[in-house]
Amino acid sequence: MGTPILIQVPQGVTPSIISATIKNTRTGQFVPVRRIQNGCTNPIPGDLTGCYQGESSFDAAQAFLLPMDPLEANTVHEVVINLNTLPHIAFSFTPATAINPVVIKK
Repeated sequence: MGTPILIQVPQGVTPSIISATIKNTRTGQFVPVRRIQNGCTNPIPGDLTGCYQGESSFDAAQAFLLPMDPLEANTVHEVVINLNTLPHIAFSFTPATAINPVVIKK
């Protein structure tokens, strides 16, 4: 997996990722991404990290893009995100190092 990308919107707004791409500009290839969204819609009062049973532990005003492959180091990656609640978001970034996953098997 590559570096996760956090999407944070104002409290009271729940983002839904309509589409998202990450493109390696050196190769022109798109990196496969997984959309992770819809966190706590009913958080435990006073606990910023806790949710009631059956919900994820991130805030409802957050969503994440998770690249399913490591991102190439020292290479520009273009990101385009379309949300239900916000206009088109586009930016680019350059990872300093490739981040490879740690796999634990039991």
